Amino acid sequence: MALHIKSRIVDLSSLLVLPVISSFFLVFTLISHPLLFILDRSKFCDAWFSAFWARMGPKMATNATLLAPISSTLSSARGITLELGPGAGDQAFHYKPALKAGQITHMYGGEPNRGLHDKLLLNAKEAGFGSEEYGMVPYTALECGAEPESLLPALQKAGLLPMDWKAGSEGIFDTIITCKSLCSMPQKYLPDTLLVFQALLKPGGQYLFLEHVANSYDKGAETIQTVLGLVWPVFLGGCRLDGPLERYAKRMGGWSSVEVGGIEGQGEWEVIRFVKGVCRK
Repeated sequence: MALHIKSRIVDLSSLLVLPVISSFFLVFTLISHPLLFILDRSKFCDAWFSAFWARMGPKMATNATLLAPISSTLSSARGITLELGPGAGDQAFHYKPALKAGQITHMYGGEPNRGLHDKLLLNAKEAGFGSEEYGMVPYTALECGAEPESLLPALQKAGLLPMDWKAGSEGIFDTIITCKSLCSMPQKYLPDTLLVFQALLKPGGQYLFLEHVANSYDKGAETIQTVLGLVWPVFLGGCRLDGPLERYAKRMGGWSSVEVGGIEGQGEWEVIRFVKGVCRK
């Protein structure tokens, strides 16, 4: 019991460090971009999060608990692949096994924060995309989020979808991936987003995900998620701790199979509770 309480305290303390660190980058961004805060609040928030994530992203990509599930998720990509929310590409090195095996033919990264694109493309190149060693697999950055009103116009602009595309049309991707990114999307868009993912996949295609979700298994963790949720999105780029992806993925029809489960090394009391899954069309 004492060990359980200690684990909760350690977990909560590590969580509270993140908004504190983010607040320092808020001050830094205010000093370096004072007019941007007044003239364009959205671009200011992007600059703030870019500065914060440039420091924290690499640490998150090599987190000991998440290293194996991130690697197994990204290395399962095959064919024409779309990853949504790759950030600055700090996790791109996890694609190396898939590149070495010749599984990926073209990689698209849909990242809404334009300020992260240069680093994203650099990290993709360092991971082996575009190299002769791995078959010159191209990496294309798209300026978009996962929600349909952002994603679909970006795909049309890139020439991947016809302007009259609608759900039920032929799919274009073999794999769609989200890895620690859907939490930052307004959760009201999640049901429609999953429907569009399904529609964008070819028959036999796969939606792979590793995301943190609502913890309905532990009342203590659920309460903390609710309380922290009042301020957490402000300091963490819109991130929501209590996303309903797990529930929606399990209940949604149209898939040939759905596999969703927790990850090794996490208990049911975790405030940031991750699930890993694959939905096959």
